This record gives sequence, structure tokens and C-alpha cells, in this order.
Amino acid sequence: MQEKFNIPQTREEAIERKEELLKKLNQYNEDYFSGNTTYTEEEINLIKEEYDFLDDYVEVDAEFVMEEATEKTFFDKVNIFVWIYALFVFFSGLYFLQQLVGFEVFKVAYTAGLFENISNILKYIGIVSCYVIYPVLLIIISIILKLFAFKKTEEDKKAFKWVFLGQIIYILINFAISYFVVIDMTYQMIKD
Repeated sequence: MQEKFNIPQTREEAIERKEELLKKLNQYNEDYFSGNTTYTEEEINLIKEEYDFLDDYVEVDAEFVMEEATEKTFFDKVNIFVWIYALFVFFSGLYFLQQLVGFEVFKVAYTAGLFENISNILKYIGIVSCYVIYPVLLIIISIILKLFAFKKTEEDKKAFKWVFLGQIIYILINFAISYFVVIDMTYQMIKD
């Protein structure tokens, strides 16, 4: 099909040629309905073929130029909310927040009398449970977001997977710091 007509060298030439062919097709249609056909059936078929070819050629060429001009990196392709969530993970997982929330939960449980008349092992499990509630809640939020929010593109899935793995490691490290700074000290204060 391409041998029947010349392929334009530039996109602009292709657009100009398409416009010329469109004018010829419109003229043929007007002449056809008025009974004065200026083109033979063979000529009009050739014009239609060239127009269709140019239509595909210009469309593909335009997409190619657009992709080249706006080539995106992996970080650009990922949904902005994944990066916002990564910042949320960083700040919400800080050890002093884990300590603060855990201590508040412990205070409520202690003033409610939940640590009275139980063995030391149950006190220890109760204290650890008070401090584990916040990190577990953060991980549950992440799992819910993973299941429902960040499933659109392959880049979103990949980025969220790494953010999630980083979050778990980050929370565990901060929990270990909390354990040695606060949890063990709290247990030593209330054990028999």
C-alpha cells in the first residue's frame, strides 16, 4: 500500500497532505451528489487509501513524539498518594509516637485496675500489648490501603510494596527502641 503514494518526510507534511486529500474527498462527495464526478472510482479509492494511511501515520507519529517529549521516570509514574502515604508512614512510625500512644493505653489500663492481682507474666504481656496496639493499627491501615487504594498501575503496586516493607522494618526498629527505653522499665516498676 505504501508504494502507491509518497510517504511524507515530516509530520507537518503529512498533515498538509491529509488536508489536501480531505478536500479532494469532500469535493468528490459534493460532485457525486450533484452528478458531476471529477474523479474515477479507482482514483477515489487511491485517495481514500492514502488518507487512511496518513491518518494512521500521523496518529502514531504524534503519539511517539509525545512519549519522547514527556518520558517519565518510575517516581513520576507512581500515584502521588503513595508518596504522601510514605511520608505518613515515616512520621507516624517514630518511636516517640509509639511510646506516647502505648503509654496512654497503658495508663488507661492501669487506672482501670487491669494489672492488679495478676501474675508477673500476664503483667508483662499486658504492658507489651499496650505498646503493640499502635504499630499493629498502622500495619492494619496499610493492609487495607494495599487491598483497596493502590491497585491501579504496576508502578503503584511496586512502590507501595516497598513502602509497606519499609514501614514494617521501620516500625519494628522503633518498637525495639521503645521496648528497651520504656516497656521494660514500665514492667520493672509494676512487677511484684
